[in-house]
Amino acid sequence: MSTQIKHPARTDESLSETAKSARWRWPLVALPWASLVARVVGAGVFGYAGIAKIGDPAGGVRAVRAYRILPESLVHPVAYGLPAFEIVLAALLLFGVATRVVGAIGAGLLALFIGSVASAGLRGLRIDCGCFGGGGQVEHTHYLLEIGRDSLLLLVMLAAVFATRSRFSVDERLAADPGEKPIPAGMSGSRRRKLEEVRKEQARRRQQMRGWIAVVTAFVALGGAAIGGMVANAAPSSGKSAVVVAPPGATDAGGIVVGSATAPLKLIAYEDPQCPVCEEFERINGPTLKAAVAAGKVSVEYRVRSFIGVESVRAANALAAAAAEGKFEALREAEYANQPPERSGGYTTDDLIALGRSVGLTSPQYVDAVRTMKYAGWVAQVDDRASKDGNVGTPQLLRVGGKALTIQETLDPQLFKAALGLT
Repeated sequence: MSTQIKHPARTDESLSETAKSARWRWPLVALPWASLVARVVGAGVFGYAGIAKIGDPAGGVRAVRAYRILPESLVHPVAYGLPAFEIVLAALLLFGVATRVVGAIGAGLLALFIGSVASAGLRGLRIDCGCFGGGGQVEHTHYLLEIGRDSLLLLVMLAAVFATRSRFSVDERLAADPGEKPIPAGMSGSRRRKLEEVRKEQARRRQQMRGWIAVVTAFVALGGAAIGGMVANAAPSSGKSAVVVAPPGATDAGGIVVGSATAPLKLIAYEDPQCPVCEEFERINGPTLKAAVAAGKVSVEYRVRSFIGVESVRAANALAAAAAEGKFEALREAEYANQPPERSGGYTTDDLIALGRSVGLTSPQYVDAVRTMKYAGWVAQVDDRASKDGNVGTPQLLRVGGKALTIQETLDPQLFKAALGLT
C-alpha cells in the first residue's frame, strides 16, 4: 500500500510570480511621474524659447530667413507666431491639459527643428539655430550640439505622449471617477448591471471631454500663435516709422554709393555700425579700399544693416543723415573709430551729434535728423531688404555680378588685395 504525499505549494514559485507581477507593474506606476517630469522640462524649454524671441520679432524674421527653407510669404507669419505658439505650448504642458496631444505637438515641433538644423548643415549654411533668440550667420556653428539637445528633448516629450496618465495635471483631475469603488459582492444582478451601465456612460463622457479638450488645445495653440504674431507685428519699435524717408541718392536696394560710377570694379558691402568684425575689417582693410575708391578703381555700395540693437539703428540713422549732406564716408569712419561695445547703450544721440561735429556735420538739419530719428523707417526697410536678399551676417562684400568674398578674403590684407585685383 502506497501513500501519496501532497507537497505544499513551493514558496519560491509563488514569490517568482509575485516578482513577475511587480516587474510588469512598475512601468505603469512610473510613467505618470515620467510624464510629469517631461511636462515640467518641456514647459521650461518652450517657455524660455518663446519669451527669449517674442521681444525681438525682427530678429525672428532674420533667423527664419537664414534657413532659406520657407517662401518669403511665410517668413513673417512663422517668425511672429512661433514665440507665442511656444509660450502657449509651455502653459498647456505645465498645467497638464490634453497632455498626450500637446506632447505630440511638442515632439513634432522638435522634429521640425532637428530637420531644419540638419538641412542647414548639409547645405553648407553657417548659421545659429535661433532657438533661443538671435540667429543669422555665425563664424562657428554648433549643429551637432543643437541636434543632440533637441533630440534629447524629443525623447523627453515622447514620455508625455506614451504615458496614459500624468501626475498633478488637469487631465488627471478630469479622469478621476469617485464611483470606481468595487461593486459589492452581494449586489443583485439587475442592480449590478445598471451600475455597470452608469459607469460605462460616465467613462464615455470623460473620454469625450478629453477629446474636446484636445481639439480646443490645438485651436488655443494656433490662436495664441496668430495673436502673438499680430501683436508683435503691430508693436512699436525703434526700427519702425510711420513715414519712410530715404536720404538723397540712395539706391533702390537701400545702398549709399561711394566712388565713381565708371569704376571697373563695383562692390556691395553689408555692414552694421555696431558689428565688431566690421570694425575689424575697417581697421585692417579700410585704408586699402579707400585708396582704391579714390583712384577710381572701385566703387562701393554700402547697405547698412541695423540688426544688433537699438544702437545700430541710431548709428545707421545718423549715417543716412550724413549721406544727405555728402559726408557719409567721414561719419562712417568716425563711428568705427569710436565704436562702443555691443549692446552697451552706446551711439547715443549726443554721441552721434558729437561725432558729426568732429567731421563737420554741424547743420541744424543733421542734428534734427539724429534727434528725431528721421530715417529710422528707411533704416528698417534697408535691413529687412538685406535679410530678404540673403545677407545673414556682416561684414559681407560682394562683387556686382560675381560671388561674395570669403571671410578670410575680407579680413586678410593680402587675400583682400588679391580678391580685388589690387596686387
